[in-house]
Amino acid sequence: MKSSYKLVLVLVGVLLIAGIDSFAQNKEKARNKFEYEKLYNGNKKLSARIFVKTNSGLVGVPGAEVSFAAETDSAKVKLGKVTTDEDGWAYLIIEKGYELPQIDGKTTFGLTYAGNDSIKRLTDDMDITDVNLSFKLDEEGKTAALVVTDFAGQPVDRTKVKLAVKRLYSLLPIGDERTDSTGMMTFEVPEDIPGDAEGNITLVGIIERDRKFGNVEIRQDVNWGIPNTYSVSEEKRNLWTQSAPTWMQVMVFGVFIVVAVFFFYALYQVVMIPKDR
Repeated sequence: MKSSYKLVLVLVGVLLIAGIDSFAQNKEKARNKFEYEKLYNGNKKLSARIFVKTNSGLVGVPGAEVSFAAETDSAKVKLGKVTTDEDGWAYLIIEKGYELPQIDGKTTFGLTYAGNDSIKRLTDDMDITDVNLSFKLDEEGKTAALVVTDFAGQPVDRTKVKLAVKRLYSLLPIGDERTDSTGMMTFEVPEDIPGDAEGNITLVGIIERDRKFGNVEIRQDVNWGIPNTYSVSEEKRNLWTQSAPTWMQVMVFGVFIVVAVFFFYALYQVVMIPKDR
């Protein structure tokens, strides 16, 4: 009797485990995109997108709580929790001066998404080595050198850097090359770039999607552009503006007047028809 009882308990346990495992297998696999960026103002930015793969493509998971952390082999710091937006993105800003755990400038950033009733749990991490990107300008020759150094101030060679000029809605690329043995790459800035009223332009130095360094950006204002004054002229009346052209207004009013004349004339004729006695 006892052996039968034990057998029943074992079968129940197996069925429960199988049911739980089957439920877990029915959950969708969570995927993610994890990025690091060192902003031009010295802040650091962690960006993570949580999404799932569906028949219609990749769909972001809104309202997902993502936990960020920074760690080394000997220390771990919880950076905070962020809820994803409608596209599945979560952003965390690390203020300039915040001391992250690091060994030789290297920090491991991690993210954790606990999942929900329909999506599996997800963890991911990336190793980032902190570097400094700076400008070395030659005012006379109108050249801008981008300099990459590590946490100890030593030059970092073979790093691809880009130089661009900030425009109103985008960046105007100047060039992209790898740094030499001194951690430097020099670019000539064209002299015909339009600036503001005083000729100021903003140079932008970029390390983009580097496996070791992530994304790094710096900016520097220089007076190397052509002075340019932007003025907004009074918008003329056109078909695509809120104010219709004058000729169209006259035509519309004329049509209304003609229609009104015929309407009242027809009404007058109806009134003048003699009534049968």
